[in-house]
Amino acid sequence: MPGMGEMNYAEGGNVQDLMKLYYGRLYPHQTMYKWLAYGNDTAKAKHPKADKSFFSRREFCFTLEGDIFVRYQSFKDGSELESAIKARCPSK
Repeated sequence: MPGMGEMNYAEGGNVQDLMKLYYGRLYPHQTMYKWLAYGNDTAKAKHPKADKSFFSRREFCFTLEGDIFVRYQSFKDGSELESAIKARCPSK
């Protein structure tokens, strides 16, 4: 039996609370940004022909609670993507 202040998520607790915790503490935001930028990240572009606008031309779609799709999003860098993920807590 959970103690005071603990929720048993297996018995119908709110998964969105777990998503906030996951995105806030565990999700590897900068690692994902580097992977999705394919070496074109603005801070550490390793080759002279790196396209610094590459990441901002990527399109993202979030699926929110209740199967609400938020499409056609783009972000200038990893920190902007991180802020959006933390604010919306998408399930996909």
